[in-house]
Amino acid sequence: GSSFPRHPPGLRRTAAERLRAEYWHMEIRWGRVVAVLGAVVFVAAVVVLQPSDEDDDGGEEKRVGPGGKYKKFTPTLEYQEVPAGAAIPPGLEVRMDLASGKSYARISR
Repeated sequence: GSSFPRHPPGLRRTAAERLRAEYWHMEIRWGRVVAVLGAVVFVAAVVVLQPSDEDDDGGEEKRVGPGGKYKKFTPTLEYQEVPAGAAIPPGLEVRMDLASGKSYARISR
């Protein structure tokens, strides 16, 4: 055999160094895949959870939260009955008739 190495020592990588470099590149590739998938899931969730104007039932009901529908209540200066299941805006004066169980609300004066 020859006493000279086939490759100069500085250019030759050991098997362990080659495996380490390959593993590092795989981690970067999988990290990018996971980041892209996470971004796709986030965008899909934002699009799905946004209320659309197409669901408007002519003012009868109003979409308030993700998938939740509440009857629309428009307050006035006089007390009016709050429909069952209606969401009312904050800051109203509310009273309840204990005999009938009905709620009434008006704009605070």
